[in-house]
Amino acid sequence: MFHLPKGVPMPTLTAKQHWPTRAGSSLLIIIVAITALASLAVGMSTMSRISTVNQLQFNQANSARNLALSGIEYAKGVAYSYSTAGKPLSDVTTYLSTNPTYSLGDSIGSFTLTDITSGTDSFSVNAIGLTPAGGNLAKYKLESSATIPYSSGDIPIDKSLYAMQSTADVTLNGDNNIIGSIYGKSSATLNGGAVVDGNVISGGCVTINKGTVTGNVCTTCSSASWSSTTEVDGNVVIFGDLTMNGGTYKGDVYVTGKLTVNSSAKISGNIYAGSIYINSINLSGNAYATGTINKTGTQYHPNTSITFPDSCTTPTITPRYATIKYATDSLLIQDQDLYTFSAADNNDSTYNSIDFTQITLNNKNKILYFDLSKGDINILVTGNVTFNQAFTIMISTDGKSWETYDPDKATDTMKKYSKRIYLESHETITFNGASNWVGTLYAKQVVLNKSGLILGTIYSPSNIIANSGVDVMIMPSNFVDKWWTK
Repeated sequence: MFHLPKGVPMPTLTAKQHWPTRAGSSLLIIIVAITALASLAVGMSTMSRISTVNQLQFNQANSARNLALSGIEYAKGVAYSYSTAGKPLSDVTTYLSTNPTYSLGDSIGSFTLTDITSGTDSFSVNAIGLTPAGGNLAKYKLESSATIPYSSGDIPIDKSLYAMQSTADVTLNGDNNIIGSIYGKSSATLNGGAVVDGNVISGGCVTINKGTVTGNVCTTCSSASWSSTTEVDGNVVIFGDLTMNGGTYKGDVYVTGKLTVNSSAKISGNIYAGSIYINSINLSGNAYATGTINKTGTQYHPNTSITFPDSCTTPTITPRYATIKYATDSLLIQDQDLYTFSAADNNDSTYNSIDFTQITLNNKNKILYFDLSKGDINILVTGNVTFNQAFTIMISTDGKSWETYDPDKATDTMKKYSKRIYLESHETITFNGASNWVGTLYAKQVVLNKSGLILGTIYSPSNIIANSGVDVMIMPSNFVDKWWTK
């Protein structure tokens, strides 16, 4: 019950005083409606704020996911750069594992690489994206790891190309191992158990006193004679006469003149010759001659028409000397412990080279650094280059991290480096003291006197002589590709 305060009379309605009219009722309804709409607006505003927060949270989550995807793309980029540098897969995974987090800035966020697993020729990696710290921080890990294929960029070796090319004589006198072919325009000689993993070609005579050729042998020689320790896995082509004093031949034998076979030479393929005289033979195939054969039987076919090869193949690259104009100083590496070659020291802008009058290295335990961070290293010398002692080779592409050349393990990285180093002498290059080298050599004469591995190609307009177990592995050259006629 509502009670008025004491002393306050109860209001009464007169004839002229009455309750609100229809118009008044309408106004009241409008006021109520406005109040209701105001309440609804407050509700809608609250809902809008919630929706905005939800949208922001969605955007942050999406940004976190994109950051994670950026991490995968970053891993692919690192893999590509390491691959082009010839580095092994283990270097990639080690780097990514050691440096897993990468920030794109305080306003963008970061990603962290996880679950890095290495395979044979690929690796897998996952990533977590993290948006900037704040009220709407978001973190997102990809549903599954990505598999990234990897190749160390190993340079394939075309063994039909020439590891040693001379317009005069190539002589292998020791227990050499040559990966690539040999061309000696005047002659090619294999002594002392030399192995050529490629072809041996000569415009003169090929003499094999003791040696193995995994490819073909082709020679223009009026009279060649090979020993009982000869082994040729490919075909033999002789434009002239050949005497086999034993040996093993796994391919076909073509001799345009007379073939004489002694000491039970083993021939797995067929023989094609002008005439054939056999004292003793172990023949798996057949023998054909345009003339006579002193043996009879089902294997022997005299007076047969034969199509011989036209000629021996010759190199497609023609070496040529650089015009050395800026050689004023000689280089003596003797008292110092090390010397650094760098394109930053170039004095010849024509060839982008360092020019010297002479280079001599004496004394043991020297280190030669090759800094490729400023470009390829081309060394041009007007006089002799003589390495009288063994030395260590260290190479870098950034001037900070260095790789030591191990001749027992020619890495993919070193193979790539060899393409970027070139040494030319207009006199003689001589290696003594079990010296090794990375890069192409070109000189009037090249003499390799003690064991070591030359990771590159050797060219000479005169003689190439390899003694005492020197090995050569053919590698391409940027300088040759740019300056020589092919």
